[in-house]
Amino acid sequence: MPPTIIHLEPSKRLKRVRVVNDAIPGILLLITGLTTVSNQGFNQSVMAYLSIVVGIVSIRFAVQELKHSESHGTMSWFDISGGCVILIDALNQYKPYKGFQPAHLLILAGIITVIKGMFGDKWPTVRRVELSDEGLYARTHRFRSINFRWKDLRTIQRASSKLIFYHGQKISKLRLRLIENRKEVIDSIVEAVTTQGIQIEDVS
Repeated sequence: MPPTIIHLEPSKRLKRVRVVNDAIPGILLLITGLTTVSNQGFNQSVMAYLSIVVGIVSIRFAVQELKHSESHGTMSWFDISGGCVILIDALNQYKPYKGFQPAHLLILAGIITVIKGMFGDKWPTVRRVELSDEGLYARTHRFRSINFRWKDLRTIQRASSKLIFYHGQKISKLRLRLIENRKEVIDSIVEAVTTQGIQIEDVS
């Protein structure tokens, strides 16, 4: 049978935290630009005014995101504006007459961040749980995953927002506190585990 795939949906709280975190660079950029213009007059370089514009755009997207409580969609404008923040800072620091300098690294980081934003929010396709006849595969982070076969699973502990798996010589924890559909995930895993005749222990 094909595996059952459950996408892990971020909770509303996590979405709000992510939105606020993404808006902070825009706020700092706006303050920096306004401070530069007010202290040194209006005859400033274009970078100061560009900082103000990018800061306002970033804050606008943050407010819009909070109102709708939705994911970033096909493109992450926060990543794009954040990359612009880094690029602006790099251009302000760049000195053409010098060789290798930190500004080069900032330019590279800004370009990577903008490209990442153009690919959009990939949360649903990356963070998921797969249940098959052979075992379980779960990815809660781009760099963190759980993978084991049912025959290696000795027991499982169930709490309200996490599951603890004892398989082979390992102990793996699936934390779901910030997952909106955690009940669906836990119920599906418990059903699959019960089918395999594996012991389930409820813990607080």
